[in-house]
Amino acid sequence: MEADPTFQKINENAMRLRKQKDQTEYPLQLEKYQKWDKKLAEEAEKYDNMFKPIDGFLVENLAADLPNIQSDTSRIARNDNWLKERKKDIQLFETYRIMQDMIKMDALAGKN
Repeated sequence: MEADPTFQKINENAMRLRKQKDQTEYPLQLEKYQKWDKKLAEEAEKYDNMFKPIDGFLVENLAADLPNIQSDTSRIARNDNWLKERKKDIQLFETYRIMQDMIKMDALAGKN
């Protein structure tokens, strides 16, 4: 996780937000405030699109759920959006990789 660029950005963003939350002094002069506000907006922009679909991460519905999902168009649209967002979920992907490692370790342990 430490080497993953997305997790690094998440940590950087968390530190940035913590710093903003802990800030107790703000510029009161309009010009200084606008400059400060612009700087914050530019910093936030760096983190806007940090979650992208993960290559090779396949997320699908269970076959048993498909008839219910496909019963009306609004459910289909909500489900498509939900699946699209899950494919960007770095924490879910990391959990998937950990589970794969555990399965491999269990298979190796069974051979010994």
